[in-house]
Amino acid sequence: IGEAPLSGNVSLDILGKVPRMDGSLSVEFIDLAIFADNTAGSPAAASDTKGKSDSASGEAPIASEKSSEPESIHPLVGKLELKLGEIRGARNGAEISDLFFQLGIEQERASAEVGLTFAGAPLEGDLDMQRKKGEPVSFNLDLSGKNAELSDLISFYAGTDDFEGRFEEISMKVAGNGPSFADAWGERDVKVGISNAEIVYKGGKEAKQFLVENGSMDRSGSDPATIDLDGSFGSAPFSIDFLLDASLRDTQGSSQVAKLKGSLADIEFEFGSETEKGSGLEGSEIAFSLKGESLAALDTIYEMNLPPLGPYSASGALSLDKGVIELRDVDMAIGQSKLVASGRID
Repeated sequence: IGEAPLSGNVSLDILGKVPRMDGSLSVEFIDLAIFADNTAGSPAAASDTKGKSDSASGEAPIASEKSSEPESIHPLVGKLELKLGEIRGARNGAEISDLFFQLGIEQERASAEVGLTFAGAPLEGDLDMQRKKGEPVSFNLDLSGKNAELSDLISFYAGTDDFEGRFEEISMKVAGNGPSFADAWGERDVKVGISNAEIVYKGGKEAKQFLVENGSMDRSGSDPATIDLDGSFGSAPFSIDFLLDASLRDTQGSSQVAKLKGSLADIEFEFGSETEKGSGLEGSEIAFSLKGESLAALDTIYEMNLPPLGPYSASGALSLDKGVIELRDVDMAIGQSKLVASGRID
């Protein structure tokens, strides 16, 4: 497969009423670059595929009554063991290795024991797929892991080796159903749970511990994704609720909406943003507000000697348009002192 050697033994029996395949296959690695379509979008490719059938051109079939019907039952049965040493070229850069599938194929169902290592974290579980004739296609993937390192994954995303971490337990459930497997995957439900995840930042004067006692991520089909986290940062407790309106991301000309609400030490904060699709931060609108009882409570977070002034609050809006940052309706207060401001940075 590409440059990776494939080895194993497979037997195929075509004499029965339904063909049967049994065996074991292994491959050292798969480089995802071999699946990239280097000709997509080129004039030659467009000319070459014009007038060909959907299956030949790789384009999605035109919607019709027939294409909305569930796929037919499996053309074969059997048991197959698949082993994959490593996946290279993953978009997020994280290492995926030690994959194995113990796959059992029946006429209307395929089930598998699944295992893999993601960024150093071993996960294992079950996969079940069904496509009974006349009924929607469905699948369920259930994975879990315990006591694994997170340091490599955190270092990759943070761009520094100043972090180390591990989690005690993680679980992931993915399920979907639809007229086809593509439809089922497109409208999948995803639930992720994590407990006692510890992250340590070693870049400051003293190491800081970030502990997630309980965390969850939930997304159902095209509904907004929600993330809930509870834990502590150093000795300061925190709680965070995050919402990302993913339903707007794939609509041309639409915007992406995010909301963040939580507390850290005695600070209560709330952020909301709206960004045009595909524009990065350009055109962003961010509203913010925060309040607390005493500035001295921030000492546990920022290692500063702040006076016990309070209560305090701040609110306002920030926008970025054509390289211009604008602050509007900024309202700050500490005790009886108040400041109202606006600003612009070209």
